[in-house]
Amino acid sequence: MEKYIYLDRENAKKGTALVFAVKDHPVKDYPAYFGGKAIEFVGEDLPHYITYVQDGDKEYVREATRIELYERGIISLPANETVSDGAIVKKTREQLVADGVITLESELSKARFDRKRQLEAVDLYDKAVLRGDVQETEMQKSIRDTYRNNWLTITDRYTDISIPIESMYPLMPDFIAYFYS
Repeated sequence: MEKYIYLDRENAKKGTALVFAVKDHPVKDYPAYFGGKAIEFVGEDLPHYITYVQDGDKEYVREATRIELYERGIISLPANETVSDGAIVKKTREQLVADGVITLESELSKARFDRKRQLEAVDLYDKAVLRGDVQETEMQKSIRDTYRNNWLTITDRYTDISIPIESMYPLMPDFIAYFYS
């Protein structure tokens, strides 16, 4: 249900809400009623952070954007975001590397974590073969061994931090993917 919320204009210009009144119906001639000090906001609820906008002779209050909250010092940006041309954007990989957010060690740690999950699927596949639940061909055995070896050596082969380590991940064979959860 829409409410008519009357705010102190000077506080609204500073981004804070000092509420004079909340009504179910609009106050007739609210500028005179509040001595010219109020601005009307119509909505179900007043946003926690507001921005005062004056466009010609029209004035209103709206919810503050993330960039406005950042500029006011209310929020900080995560390490993977930056301000560019008045907007918050994701940093490029090059920027993340330059800022030290992405390091060789962080990429290797990510690969070790992913490798553990991938090799668990290979282990489950191997157990199914040993139990006789799956009949493995020589071709599948060769593919499985190559896949496992590629995962085991990925951290030794990765040296160029400018490329994502995920681009070096081997593709999981379909017959092993069944065991991946």
